Amino acid sequence: MKNLTTTLPLVNGGVDYAILTGKGDSPVYKDGVRTDDIEIKLDIALQHQRLETLSVKFPEDPLPNVSDEQIEKACREMKFVYVQIPNCKIKLYSRRDDTSVSGSATATSAKLLNVKSETS
Repeated sequence: MKNLTTTLPLVNGGVDYAILTGKGDSPVYKDGVRTDDIEIKLDIALQHQRLETLSVKFPEDPLPNVSDEQIEKACREMKFVYVQIPNCKIKLYSRRDDTSVSGSATATSAKLLNVKSETS
């Protein structure tokens, strides 16, 4: 595999939402050079992939009313916040000399969900 573009449901058990674990700024790179522009990054844990993590970058803040501190508190208290990212595009890639697979993800929108636990 050289490069492959896929979607969140295809890597997360058929669902387009995941556990929100962090939020922060991320620098924008153009042609491998860092610019002065900033994107917003949401960190998520894929519940159907043993909580494998993925960072999704957005051109602007998709959740302006949610802070990283609130997300951290929710995780600490195990009151997980779920975020739906319907237009998430994930680029998977591997290096010629390496057998590992890496990825990057982008999207333009996200929304919070109220998901009932399967055990409740």
